[in-house]
Amino acid sequence: MAGPPGIGVTSLLTQMAAHLVQTARVGMANDHMATHILRDRLLMAASSAGTDRTAVDRIEIASWIPIPDFRSDDPSWFGADYDVLIIDCLDEMLRPRAWPRGPVAVLTGRWLREMARRSNTALILTARGDRPPDDGRWSFEGAWQSHWARPVFDDIADVQLSLWESGESRVGLHATARGYGHIEGSLRPWMDGHLILHPD
Repeated sequence: MAGPPGIGVTSLLTQMAAHLVQTARVGMANDHMATHILRDRLLMAASSAGTDRTAVDRIEIASWIPIPDFRSDDPSWFGADYDVLIIDCLDEMLRPRAWPRGPVAVLTGRWLREMARRSNTALILTARGDRPPDDGRWSFEGAWQSHWARPVFDDIADVQLSLWESGESRVGLHATARGYGHIEGSLRPWMDGHLILHPD
């Protein structure tokens, strides 16, 4: 999942987590938001989703998690205990290796995907693209094209979701599922930053 800062990626993720925790063990790492604020956002999402607010206490929140090193033979992985692990944002979790670029980033992404598959963990990754100069999908796509994480997402993602400003107080959405095609849609901010999907 990718989008420029402030577009609503984390808002969408908190809603997903609030739904998923009803039937799954969920971990959520977010390095750009204080954990107490993220918990408040999760509580709001649970309330709007009709989820028992006490379920939010079962979502394990971290400000940072280690990304497994593809050069290591160590089979252990932080995410192995979760049914769903949300890493928001991938670039913030790679600080110890100073934001690798190029082939190293792709190899890191492949190993992360492999570790998730070995432990039967659904993995949700995000990246914050640069803010495009204009609204609209193609402006965002142009900015995202040059982002260092783009090759990682293109290589490992089974489903890719992009969000961008589409005007008229709406957020544009494009999702591609590997082998299945794509869907276009839009979201509109509603009630304290929540997002409602409107498939076009």
